[in-house]
Amino acid sequence: MKFHSIVSFAVSALFATSAVLAEDVQQEQANAASRQEPENSESIKFLIDYDIKEYPEVSNTNVAELKNGEVITLQYNAVNNEEEDITVVGVGGTFRNPANNKIVTNLTAATIGPIVIKSGESVAFDQKVNLELVPDNYMLTPQVFIAYKEELKLIQTRGQLASVNDVPISFFNPQLLFLELIIGLTLAGFGYFAWLVWGQVYFQGTSPIRSKKISAPIAVSTGSKTVNEDWLPPNHLQNKKKKTRKAY
Repeated sequence: MKFHSIVSFAVSALFATSAVLAEDVQQEQANAASRQEPENSESIKFLIDYDIKEYPEVSNTNVAELKNGEVITLQYNAVNNEEEDITVVGVGGTFRNPANNKIVTNLTAATIGPIVIKSGESVAFDQKVNLELVPDNYMLTPQVFIAYKEELKLIQTRGQLASVNDVPISFFNPQLLFLELIIGLTLAGFGYFAWLVWGQVYFQGTSPIRSKKISAPIAVSTGSKTVNEDWLPPNHLQNKKKKTRKAY
């Protein structure tokens, strides 16, 4: 129990400095499996390799085509060829620039187990990796933390070339369709408002105005003078009409 408490404390401290320690770890790649070198000069007969669960066809000689936003699962297979037990206590790792091997970002370190591997036995365990990267080419380099002979060691696994790209957005994506609907309704509302405020006023101001036809006043002849009939009272006009009737 005391040993496991010490291991847990040491793992927490090692996770905080794993990016620095990883720079000093020597990496050796193989086609089928990778034999790892620890931080110190003592080699450990500990074989470990992994596959990407979501891309089973990708091998260590291929380039893994990954998509931003997805979560991939690294499925490890570890073999203990030492005479003593080896305990797996954590996982971590980095994404590196394949051109200069510099660390671009660290994977989220996490404790697991502890998983005790007896001499001559093998175990399998997983690591989740959340992809939130700038689209580019990377070298994925997972790390495994083990306890051996009451010492905590960092094991650097093989590197995996990976190309990370953004997921192409489909025109029929529900989020995109909703955004298009909102934009369309906004433009329609603005157009209707513009028509009410400026459109109707503009077209009313430019439409032709029809002039009302005014009938000319009727002139009434009274002897030598012509009198405008509009100025005469109605009873006077009736009397005039009676006087001008002819007898037959």
